[in-house]
Amino acid sequence: MQVELLLREENKKPIYRDERLLVEAILDAKRRLVREPTRPRITISIPLAALVHNIPMLGRPDALLVEKGKVVGLLRLKIGSNRISRSDLVRLYSYGLIVDYSPLPSRENLSLLLVVADSRTDAIGKLRALKQAFENSEPLHRVNGVHVFAYDRDYALHILSPLLQYWVTGREPQASPFPAKCSRCEFRSQCPVHSTSQVSDQQ
Repeated sequence: MQVELLLREENKKPIYRDERLLVEAILDAKRRLVREPTRPRITISIPLAALVHNIPMLGRPDALLVEKGKVVGLLRLKIGSNRISRSDLVRLYSYGLIVDYSPLPSRENLSLLLVVADSRTDAIGKLRALKQAFENSEPLHRVNGVHVFAYDRDYALHILSPLLQYWVTGREPQASPFPAKCSRCEFRSQCPVHSTSQVSDQQ
């Protein structure tokens, strides 16, 4: 019986528990910088780091789109919700800011891509379509489920400056207007906006 179960496990297709692994598999993203790529357009998956106004920032997009040795796009995959949230934009513009302030060569009009999918099966189809469009130099915004944002340094600093100041304790924490978030907040016991009873009602 144990041998049979082991054989079944070997025959199973790999299950991608992490969305980044799914992106790496479909886009064939390399896990290292390729100095002399055999193709003019490739994807890589590497962590990023930079000092932004003397604040260290780290991040890892699901993939970086590279053309002729320059980063031209940063990709994030989102499965399970079609709504573009503020946190999605914060992540994308954070990645853009890190690339902007890092020594990585990048194109001036850097693209930030959010791939939105209902399921992993849906994500696979959209990533394959994106890969084909990228390799064929076709417009990426025409791929179904792909939302493209133009990176802008001023806008990125505008939406991220309050967070950067908070991370270095440059400002006090601000209460969220949504009590449902209170259950995860470390300041909920002394919050002047939402009482403890409100928090328990939302749980």
